[in-house]
Amino acid sequence: MRVAEKAKEWAKNEIALAVKQEEVEHSKDHIRDYLISAYNFTGSVFNYVMDSHIPLSLFNQIFERLVQELPLTPIEDVPETWDPNPLESNDGSKIYICKRKPSLSKVVKADGSISYTDYDRVYCVDLKQPLEKGKEPYRIFEILQILDRMAPITMPYYPKGKYVAITNYISFNPTEEYIYLSYFVTPEKNILHANICLKKVYSDMISNENGDYVWWQEIPFEQYSKEIQIHERKENEEKWQSEGNITSGSIFGAGPANT
Repeated sequence: MRVAEKAKEWAKNEIALAVKQEEVEHSKDHIRDYLISAYNFTGSVFNYVMDSHIPLSLFNQIFERLVQELPLTPIEDVPETWDPNPLESNDGSKIYICKRKPSLSKVVKADGSISYTDYDRVYCVDLKQPLEKGKEPYRIFEILQILDRMAPITMPYYPKGKYVAITNYISFNPTEEYIYLSYFVTPEKNILHANICLKKVYSDMISNENGDYVWWQEIPFEQYSKEIQIHERKENEEKWQSEGNITSGSIFGAGPANT
């Protein structure tokens, strides 16, 4: 028996066992038919791949890129790549959306300079709350802008995967939020150090060099560190006061605690 036939027979047996288990565990559940169909369809695809002699590694590579909405061939900067009707930003730049990958755009500034951005190329993971199965990662536009500065997109564009921004999110109250962007993990699993501090802007919205409004403002590390210490000290004071450990003032240089 050929290797392909053995693999098909093995897969057929595994699927039969899985279907049998679903019939027992979900005998009266509407999910059962959906799961069984998924097993059977996957088995059919597996048999097709085996019969076509397509290397599984190639099939997996193609399938994985489609799942991640990554292009199968490089994207070229040619007229047919872009929607002919551009958007216009506050500074007069024209933004062309890619027809093949709508998350990718081409920015042509008034002076003729060109840059590219792909809002789907990076997602954020917090150090204190690692990404759990089934939990959606979060995205912040200003972190994408930082990545675009550090690792600009060039043409032809053929992303190997997504960047992961490793962050430390700190919130003291609904209007005092900070993010420390430690580093990016590249699709090749390399480290791209950032060490950038961001502070949430709630009032008096500011605009960046492009005239676009931003929610997160980059601040110096010294300012970030100082403000974090002030907020932590205040939280500690409030905690001690609520527990009756001090009467008033700061725990750093305050009067004696109640006895």
